[in-house]
Amino acid sequence: MTTALHRLGAGIVVTLLALGTAEIAARTVWSEDALLDAWERSDGWVTWEKDGPAPQPNRTDTLQDGPYTWRVRVDARGLREGDFAEGDGGAGPAARTFLALGDSWVFGNSVDQGHTLADVVEARLPGLEVLNAGLVGASAFDMLRRWQALTLDRRPDGVLLGRPHNARRTDAVRDRRRAWYDRARPGPLLRARAYLLVRHWLTPWRGPRYAAPSHTDDALLADLSDLTAIVTDARTAGAPVWFVAFPDGLGVPADPRWSAALTALGVPVVAPVLPDRACWGFDDLGHPSARGARVIGELVAAAIAGIPAIEARCDEE
Repeated sequence: MTTALHRLGAGIVVTLLALGTAEIAARTVWSEDALLDAWERSDGWVTWEKDGPAPQPNRTDTLQDGPYTWRVRVDARGLREGDFAEGDGGAGPAARTFLALGDSWVFGNSVDQGHTLADVVEARLPGLEVLNAGLVGASAFDMLRRWQALTLDRRPDGVLLGRPHNARRTDAVRDRRRAWYDRARPGPLLRARAYLLVRHWLTPWRGPRYAAPSHTDDALLADLSDLTAIVTDARTAGAPVWFVAFPDGLGVPADPRWSAALTALGVPVVAPVLPDRACWGFDDLGHPSARGARVIGELVAAAIAGIPAIEARCDEE
């Protein structure tokens, strides 16, 4: 009995020494903040769900805007990608891959395949691939879910966020959004660094982690909260973000709260104004034409490249 107790005591001592050594080593290498889930820190969120909204994959359509025909191709990932006439196209593997998220303005309503905002930016910046993950009718909450669904396995090198226009959609998903966020789980049981390290390594298998922002009936504030989640998550992965403050209409700039909020986060903002009639669709005055998309894309490309840009007019070729 005495021998067994001695062995038990020795085992406990060895185990405590090992745990202590592991804790000291973990504290030497990792800060506590680096080992917490993103949503547990004050600067962001992370989740592991795949069921965000997405367009129906593998389809092509030919649509009309008055007498103007615009064609759409959506690939197996639900992205609006590939030249309509020439297959997937491209000039070889890109050095960097950006993800463009937004509503129908990013998707490119009234814009023919190969001429969307993402296509223009890609054409102006060699070596950059810009994946068009726009969602027609999307709110920022839809964009957040889309971001998480597309980046579970691989994070992009950069993100283009298009300002959403669909306040009614934001209002319609308010309850679902609240329930989704309110499934946030409590923080770690222990603050021991070795425990946090093991917990951090097991994150992909531990289930979803959600933030719980203050809920609001103001659609714009709710959208900004969701966009902040994307920005924070992207930065956690080292991906820079640019925000496109799409205007409200012909010559009408976006609500300045969009630019103010994103600028405060350190996100470069491109805020185009489209005063020319040629900037807009034929009958569809709610979306830019291919010329409008070209102008916006050139401004965004200049912002990414860090060079001054002169805002072109859509009636200029």
